[in-house]
Amino acid sequence: MISATTDAMSVVLVWQALGAARRHEVLDDSGEEFLVVRLIYPDEQADQAISDLDEQCDTHGVLREDVPGG
Repeated sequence: MISATTDAMSVVLVWQALGAARRHEVLDDSGEEFLVVRLIYPDEQADQAISDLDEQCDTHGVLREDVPGG
């Protein structure tokens, strides 16, 4: 079944593949309308990691929000 979380997970997986030492942890995938993940990357990659994430979200039509407490 294709859902919003399917598109969101595609974003996460492509984002992860774009950088060395990037990984993710799924925190909540209980809904069909949202996916909550913790994205983990080296500090020195922060600017590129965020840029890559924004680009992938735009490409896949996914809205992202920062969640406090990460």
